[in-house]
Amino acid sequence: MNENNSSRRSFHLSSGGALGAGWLALHWPALSAAAAHAHEVAAGRADRSFKILNAAQASDVEAIATRIVPSGDTPWAREGGVVYFIDHVHAGPNAGSRDEFLAGLAAFQDDFA
Repeated sequence: MNENNSSRRSFHLSSGGALGAGWLALHWPALSAAAAHAHEVAAGRADRSFKILNAAQASDVEAIATRIVPSGDTPWAREGGVVYFIDHVHAGPNAGSRDEFLAGLAAFQDDFA
């Protein structure tokens, strides 16, 4: 690999990191609110309703999240209310990709039906 390809790769990596950090900073209040809501639901202090997911979708999202971050000695995906966080994020700051997310979830559900 020549020096030009290496610097191009470095440029893309740092640009992607900067864009990601910018997106995160811009949406931090909404992400923080979604995390707080998930925590409240998990603790039984908030309504367990969903904004975009139906019961079957929520069950699958929770199963996927639990498979990725299983429970152990400490609480993780299920106990942390990750499904509620994901639902809130796709109803709020990431609403632009909601349709893509739901289509991917539908494809997942079709594959395992």
